[in-house]
Amino acid sequence: MNVGVNYLREHVMDDVRIHYTITNGGGQPNLVPPLAQSWYYVRARNRMVVDDTFQRICDVARGAALMTGTTVEIQLETGCWDVLPNRPLHELLHNCMKAIPLPGWSESDREFARTAMGGDAPLHEGIKPLSETCGAIPGSTDLSDVSWIVPTAQIGVAAAPMNAACHTWQFTACAGNSMGQQSMVYAAKVLALAGVRLLTEPELIRTVKETFDMERNGIVYRTVTPETFS
Repeated sequence: MNVGVNYLREHVMDDVRIHYTITNGGGQPNLVPPLAQSWYYVRARNRMVVDDTFQRICDVARGAALMTGTTVEIQLETGCWDVLPNRPLHELLHNCMKAIPLPGWSESDREFARTAMGGDAPLHEGIKPLSETCGAIPGSTDLSDVSWIVPTAQIGVAAAPMNAACHTWQFTACAGNSMGQQSMVYAAKVLALAGVRLLTEPELIRTVKETFDMERNGIVYRTVTPETFS
């Protein structure tokens, strides 16, 4: 099955990610196991593409069962939708970020970053401009499901050097240092200010809700077929 899925990678969209691990591969090396099990994650920018890819992986599993004269059991654990961003909320958060004083990196912060990264470790200073379009973030979050129920937005703050990769001990060490502490406090202040403005500015709330209703109701996903990716 896993070999077949790896060949499938040539026939899906470029943004599709298929991750797997063999959770049960058998016992003794000289025996065919009575049970073998793989665990898969499928990710893409669009939920419909995820669903289509999942069905194709299921077909590969059934094909592997036919080849080996076995049976297959497929269990779907969970699935998330893609994030539905809310532009007015993001504009609000961006304005609040500019209104709150930025963290001040000390020389000890910079030295810790250089030590963790083993050399050059620039720390981000300033606020990036708010993009006109919402690009895809290569990650997974259950916040995406929330975004289809209530207006949702999110921010990112610097808690590690710009060249630090996520899911590494370097990133963890920096995030647990004063850099992470300062960023956490800064983010909390930004969210608090945004909350105050939403509570005290009815027109802002109205704009957020109207945009949410328009975007959610105006998006129509077309049916995705295997031919789309051939």
